[in-house]
Amino acid sequence: MEPDPTMPGENRAILLTAPGSAALAVVRLVGRDVDAFLARHCDKPIRPGRCVHAEVIDEHREVIDDPVIVRHNAGADISLHGGAWVVSRFLDLCRGAGFPADGSSADPRRFDAADLIEREMLEHLIRAVSRLGIELLLAQPRIWRDRATKLTAGEARAALADRTLEWLLSPPRVAIVGDANAGKSTLANRLFAEDRSITSDSPGTTRDWVEAMAEIDGLVIRLIDTPGTRPTEDPIERAAMELSAEEVAGADLLIHVMDVTAPRPAPYSAGAIIVANKIDRPALWQPGPDDVPTVAIADQGTDRLRALIRARFLTDPHDRTRLRCWTTRQRAILQCLAAAAPPAPASVPAPAPAPADHSRHQPSP
Repeated sequence: MEPDPTMPGENRAILLTAPGSAALAVVRLVGRDVDAFLARHCDKPIRPGRCVHAEVIDEHREVIDDPVIVRHNAGADISLHGGAWVVSRFLDLCRGAGFPADGSSADPRRFDAADLIEREMLEHLIRAVSRLGIELLLAQPRIWRDRATKLTAGEARAALADRTLEWLLSPPRVAIVGDANAGKSTLANRLFAEDRSITSDSPGTTRDWVEAMAEIDGLVIRLIDTPGTRPTEDPIERAAMELSAEEVAGADLLIHVMDVTAPRPAPYSAGAIIVANKIDRPALWQPGPDDVPTVAIADQGTDRLRALIRARFLTDPHDRTRLRCWTTRQRAILQCLAAAAPPAPASVPAPAPAPADHSRHQPSP
């Protein structure tokens, strides 16, 4: 197989998948010595154009992993098991064999990109965790080429305010809060679309916060079910409430579940979505126009709640022609346009890394 003339001749190991433990981790080897590396460190021949299941062995003839390897014009892709030790050990082997590797995710600026905006799209594509995120991101290079220099100041400001791609690339944290026995865990299970939280009619059933990913019509969120708040002498329950306070403080959105059969509590925060639960029972108060009336146990009213959650984070998600931004460099360009001044490419910062994981904090604007 002839080498691809567009590829650099220098050796390099590139982690194509996101850093961190996963089921699989793919490392691409490029450069003039790929075949020599495969011949030395694989227990069987790697034939071009075929998937080969082989053992990778180190310089001491010890097996590191048994990945699937594909040799192609661009180099060789090694699909490892995604444990941190395996990836780290293999990258160490690559470095020792003359293939520099920094252990970060792929740098598409080295290949497969026509221009800078496409490079930024490729850099972040591995972070898209839903089909919606992938589709919107893939559409952006063409939109930026066609429209970026034609935006009015108002359109630039609208693009700056639209954080849709940020949230689709780094899922927001949504915490469910409220008094004990208000129905938080039942509501969480409806949003999870499976039973993740234990429920019962007894207050204090949830003794610790539960977090899992949930998808709401294309928006993936980190949903946190917190223990109910109530006076208690139980040290375990009290400690659980204290620990969950940190999770609540770092949430991007709060859902405050209130029980209409109990006195209405004060809102947890001004920006919270208020859910008025148990409306099928005799009520002590009536939901307001902005509240979401629900019967969580029967999944009644949850469609409206899902729509409100989605609307908090996504702007016109079905519009595939809207220009959106997801890097610091792009925001700098839009800020120049929003100020009605021409952008200065030479002074625009280099492409920023992927937006920070929102497992703890909301991303910086």
